[in-house]
This record gives sequence, structure tokens and C-alpha cells, in this order.
Amino acid sequence: MATSGPSPDIEYEDYFEIEKPSNYDISLLFIGATGAGKSTLCNFLVKSQFFEAKSSMKSVTNITKSYFFEFNEKIFKVIDCPGFVDIDKETSKVLSEICRAGMLARDGLDAIVFVINGSDRFSDKRHQQAIHILNTLGDTFWKYSFIVFTHEAKMTDSQNESSESFLQSYIDSPGCSEIFIDIYKRVDKRYMKIELMSPEYSQSNEYWEKKVIELVDHISVINSMNKSIRFNCDLMIKGKDLYVQCHKLIMKEKSLLDEVEILKFQLEMCKIDSSQRTKKLDEMQDSLSGQEGFTQEMVTLRQQISEDETKCKNTENRQKDAQKEIKNIQSEMSTNVNTFWEKYKWKFLTFANVATVVALFGRYVLRAMMQ
Repeated sequence: MATSGPSPDIEYEDYFEIEKPSNYDISLLFIGATGAGKSTLCNFLVKSQFFEAKSSMKSVTNITKSYFFEFNEKIFKVIDCPGFVDIDKETSKVLSEICRAGMLARDGLDAIVFVINGSDRFSDKRHQQAIHILNTLGDTFWKYSFIVFTHEAKMTDSQNESSESFLQSYIDSPGCSEIFIDIYKRVDKRYMKIELMSPEYSQSNEYWEKKVIELVDHISVINSMNKSIRFNCDLMIKGKDLYVQCHKLIMKEKSLLDEVEILKFQLEMCKIDSSQRTKKLDEMQDSLSGQEGFTQEMVTLRQQISEDETKCKNTENRQKDAQKEIKNIQSEMSTNVNTFWEKYKWKFLTFANVATVVALFGRYVLRAMMQ
């Protein structure tokens, strides 16, 4: 029986929980331009508003994340990437999201869905750099890909127009990009249409099941053609390893930074306590007016002040050690990133300047993914 939505025994996966068992049957990566309708399509499939979607040319998906739906007793993992076919995205961010997708689909991808808004023309300007990037993943990448045109009702005057007729009119339309033709050929002319804007279709269980069956048919063709071997590439595999290493280091660094803040507070309070005790001791000594001896309270205060000094010194030493550990972690992360860069830079020099790619797994990207 066809069902939808996340299985009750499946929790949302953080992309670093890679030791969790692979509790899905089919993994799908959705890519495309900002405004293509990727997140809306993903929400349609999972029958949820899990993925942030908005009718806008400004990207609202900032990080790659996943959710699930069930169909015919199989669990599908839907992975939604930010609009990295987007001229506003830096090359380093684009590639880091590809690697993050590799982390979410840690056993590989069954299929890659290239989402195109069928009511818009396919712009060279918006797609050229991204296609160069995707091409570096190898021809195999395209053997796992197919096109989904969204906004079907807007694309044609009649819902009854055949897919072949629609595609031909799309290709023949003024301004149709040569890049689209290239993609169309690379995916071996695999495509389908789907309506997302009209509630008549997007909220219909019958329509949902019809389109999921069509989706599954494409996946089956891809699976058969690739002999049931899921897509993985060296960049995704090694990038995943790098992210895991850096994540562990970042978490350790975060813990140390939190500890430093606590130590600062403890040191400040310790100094305040010591200052107050010293002041009180001075006042008590003045009140004796030259008389010999100390009261028991004064002896206790002297002992507490001595303990405060020892505590302050120990706290300061721990602060220094923690800060040293933080520097070592930062150095280790930098070494890991530079090692990765030295191995893979030759792939990227054909389409990106060195300064951009050096930042491929820069700490600003790693920190962004933690938000």
C-alpha cells in the first residue's frame, strides 16, 4: 500500500550522524537553480513543510538537509540542496554542499533530480558555472540524473499536452539555452513534468501517487543501467571524511571555548571574592588599633585569601592550556583542509580562481553548516 511521510521510527538525521544505520532504501538528491521549485517539490513528495520553500528568486535553502517518505513499503530519502545552480553562490559553497549531500547519502545516491522551472527560460548565465562544477564529478554523475520540470500548469495551455510535445516546444522556444540541450543529452533524455503551484494537483493523493510512480520508474531505469550500484565520487567520499574530521575538531573547539568562558567567569568571581575578603581583613586590622593578635575570623580570612590566590592561578593556567589546545585544533583543521586542497585543486582550476577554491572547506563554511 502506498504511504507517505516519515516513518515513525525514523528521526531527522543530522548530517554528521554517519554511524546511524542506513534506514532507507532509496536516496534522491535534488539540485537546481534558485526559484526552480526544489524545496516545494521535496515538500510535495514528503507531504510536509519540512523544507523551507518560498516563491522567490532569492534562495531560502541555506544548507543541505534530508527527510523521508514511504511508498510501496520502501523508504525514500529526499535530499534538498541549496540553489547551487545560482550565480550568487561561491564555488567553494557549491562544492561543500555536494560533499554534504554525500554525507547524508553515505551509502551513495540512487538518483540525482535536476529540477527546472518549466515556466522560465533556461539561462546560460545562471547555469554555466554550476554545470562546469558538476562536470568535474565525472560523466557518471549524469548517468544517475534526470530532469523534473516543475509548474506544469504554467508550462502548457492544456494539461493533456504530451510530454514529447511539451519538451519540443520548450527546446524550440526563443532563448532556449545550449546548456539545457547539453544537460538533456547528458541525462540520456530522461525527464518528467509535475505541477506544484495548483492545489488541485499538489494536494491530491491520486496525483501524488501518480507522480511518485513516474519518479520510481525513472529511478528503476537508472538503477538497471548502473547495475544497482549507487553513485559516489571521490570528492563526495573524501569530502565526507574531511567534514567528519573537521566536525569533531569543531565540536572539541566549541567545548574548549565554552570552558574558557566559564573559566573567565570563575576567575572574575574569584578575584572579586578575594578583593572583598582582603578589604574586610584590612578593615578588621585597622579596627584593632595596633593591638597584637588576630581574631579567628581574621585567620580564616587570611586562609581564604590564600586559597583564592591558588584558585586564580590554577584557573589562569587552565585558561592558557585551553587556549593552546584551541590553537592546535585550528592548526589541525587548517592542515586537513590544505591537504585536501593539494590533492584536488587540479580539478577546480579550470573554472574557478585559486582564492575561491582554497576556501573550499574553509572554516567559515564549516561554521555556517553548524547553524
